[in-house]
Amino acid sequence: MARLYHLAGRVNVTVQVGPDGRVVNAKGSGSAPVLVEAAERNVALWQFHVPNKGPYPVVGTIVFDFMLTGKPSTQGLTTVEFTAPNHVNVVDQPAYEDVPQPIPAEGIEEPPSRGPGLLQMFRDCYSKHCANQATGPIDQVPLRELIDCYSKHCEQELKDMVAQEKANQLRAREKQRPGSGPK
Repeated sequence: MARLYHLAGRVNVTVQVGPDGRVVNAKGSGSAPVLVEAAERNVALWQFHVPNKGPYPVVGTIVFDFMLTGKPSTQGLTTVEFTAPNHVNVVDQPAYEDVPQPIPAEGIEEPPSRGPGLLQMFRDCYSKHCANQATGPIDQVPLRELIDCYSKHCEQELKDMVAQEKANQLRAREKQRPGSGPK
């Protein structure tokens, strides 16, 4: 989903490890909820080597840097690199060309696109599904809240729009092929 929304950012995950080396608790912060959740879920699967003697749980921090580079692609090619015992780089390509650069987790600008920008789509979804939670005007709702609402309520709508656009493009290409017209 981060590729789809062109999200990049750093997530700090505080990890508590029990005496058996398994993660007891993982709590992330510092970026978009989608990235925080991905980092927390990943760390929860880790097994650590812990000292034989307590105190337990052992507490530490793992840093995840989520980055988007290269040309947009319909298929992700995620690479994961451990650059230090507590630092992970997760690198992928953007999902498609409508948004030319990653959107920082702290702010969003309207990208040039065909149709409504991402911010407007997030706000429309929030107005429709989550406005009862708002404590102020929609333009003052934090980006993280907008994305959270969108991922819970409207993500499938966007996937359907993208699939329809791809189908339309494919039909248009078919019509342009020599010999593919009506006979």
